[in-house]
Amino acid sequence: MQSAFLHGRSMNPATSPLPARKSLRARGVLATLALLLYTLLSGLYVAGERMRINDSVTALESLSRHEKALALTEAAVSSALVDVNEASSAERAEAASPTELRLYMESCAKLFAALDEFDPGYARLQRAIARSYDGLLAQPVRARWIDLRESLGRAASELDIRRAQLAEQRETIAATYQRSYDAVTVKTMLLSIVGLVAFGTLAAWFFSKLARDIGRLEAHARQIVGGTRGVALEVQRDDELGRLMHAVNRMAADLDEREQHIELERQQRAHQDKMLAMGAVAAGMAHEVNNPLMVIAGTAESLKAAALAR
Repeated sequence: MQSAFLHGRSMNPATSPLPARKSLRARGVLATLALLLYTLLSGLYVAGERMRINDSVTALESLSRHEKALALTEAAVSSALVDVNEASSAERAEAASPTELRLYMESCAKLFAALDEFDPGYARLQRAIARSYDGLLAQPVRARWIDLRESLGRAASELDIRRAQLAEQRETIAATYQRSYDAVTVKTMLLSIVGLVAFGTLAAWFFSKLARDIGRLEAHARQIVGGTRGVALEVQRDDELGRLMHAVNRMAADLDEREQHIELERQQRAHQDKMLAMGAVAAGMAHEVNNPLMVIAGTAESLKAAALAR
């Protein structure tokens, strides 16, 4: 019986080793890692979405530099066009010298060169202006002035068209940026809400179940203290609390077994006391019975002796 009792203790879940993966600490670590992983993945996703916004910002910055360079070039071309119009006017008394435009031409060349990084097509306008100016330097006649004026006028018209296109492009990029920014804001809020709701729901379910099991264990412990130990507590957990429930059930069984042993020993002692009492009573009765018999036997012996004496 003692070996069976020891075997039962060795197979008891309360005394068997608890796997680390089933412990509350391990589950807490796993929940923390899951939350960190969700946060990391959400952050990477939002970062990827923000890269699109950064692309729009970069495009807007490049467009702003383009517009600034275009505005400077357009101003230089317009100023040169004004002087060329005046120099090529038929009402002018004396012919103007082409060298007066040298600073304008050099400035236009530098500004057009600055525009090459945005669109190589600007070089075509610069080459047309340079050819007209070179022709004017070679033959400073009114026809060459008119040719340079037309080249500058075409360049000015082209620059004006490009400026309008850049304005439209800016509006498109700005609208795209606003949509992307709003989308990222909404997605960030949704990911945050989904994460909070999911992990909050899991945490509430886990702790409510934990609190319910602790309450069941407390009620069962009170029953054990009160003497009611007939029904074992149902264990549905395999963590530290489950081991504690098994230990309480085992404690209740041990207490029942101990009380049965105590009751059996009490009954045995009571039976022994009864037997001792019955023995004492029987001895007393035997003593009381033996005394009259001895008196009768003595009297008979006396009578017999007297009869013989006669």
